[in-house]
Amino acid sequence: MPIQILWGNDLNAQNTFIKNLINKEVSKEWREINVTNLNGDDDEQINKAFDEILTPPFGEGSRIVTLKNNPIFTTKNEDLRIKFEKIHGNIPLNTFFILQNIKKPDSRLKSSKFYLWKV
Repeated sequence: MPIQILWGNDLNAQNTFIKNLINKEVSKEWREINVTNLNGDDDEQINKAFDEILTPPFGEGSRIVTLKNNPIFTTKNEDLRIKFEKIHGNIPLNTFFILQNIKKPDSRLKSSKFYLWKV
């Protein structure tokens, strides 16, 4: 269950990394179904991201879920932290969860500390 945290102003480098990961890990035949791009500015899309990462990939290859403007490690939100902690151990091994943000993850947040202890 690889979780990638991408942060910084170089969005071109982040997007290149994601594109290369998709080309390497996701089957071309199943790409339309197994790649999901969501925006963390919308609470519904955050919940959808959590649902998507728990769903195993269809067909061959892996599933990739990207969440731009990731609030999990940058904003204090206890509900979001609790949801993340509950599903963290249930993410399939062949699912990649890519969390993007311009802001650096806040190491003081409980969600960041939880993730660092699990890595």
